[in-house]
Amino acid sequence: MARYSQAKTAGFTLIEMVTVILILGIVIVGVSSFVIFGTRIFVESSAVDQVLSQSRFGIERMTRDIRRAVPNSIRVLTATDGSYQCIELLPISASTSYLTHLLYQRLRAIALPQLKALGRLVQGSLR
Repeated sequence: MARYSQAKTAGFTLIEMVTVILILGIVIVGVSSFVIFGTRIFVESSAVDQVLSQSRFGIERMTRDIRRAVPNSIRVLTATDGSYQCIELLPISASTSYLTHLLYQRLRAIALPQLKALGRLVQGSLR
């Protein structure tokens, strides 16, 4: 009989095992809900950060292009159905230089000698 009582005290009962499993299950569900909530917040903040980064890049690109545009060459075009608007501009690299224009060279050939003569006249009258 003494042997039977020693074996009984060495283990757990079925009720104790079921109780421990239930308590551990409740704790795991609670902890996992916090982990899932944290993961959702991370995913949403990553998506917001990506959209913010893309919009910042777009604004910087538009600002740089507008600053490099020829003055008074910016136009806002609207679609016929009004669904979108588009900014059209002429970049400075696409504009022409007046120094290489043929008309400028002809005017320079005519006006430069006259300006030099006028300069000599003004300098002579100041002496």
